[in-house]
Amino acid sequence: MATGEILWITPKWPLPVEDGARVATRALVRNLPGLGVKLDLLALAGNDESCDEASLRREFCPHGSGATAAYSTTRVVAVESA
Repeated sequence: MATGEILWITPKWPLPVEDGARVATRALVRNLPGLGVKLDLLALAGNDESCDEASLRREFCPHGSGATAAYSTTRVVAVESA
């Protein structure tokens, strides 16, 4: 099983998954915690974006939100960009 830590930075809030960048982000990060990788997501969200952490966890953590046997703790931070 792989182990390690990744800080994944996105230039916008990853939901809704309606464009190519968001589809790619979901596809690439969705299963990393299940491989033993501790994943921290930093989303540089704009003022016009709705940042719902619970929805993000449901979409990006298919085996449940929060820390489980398969998932390390995932922190989600929304940063308002200028």
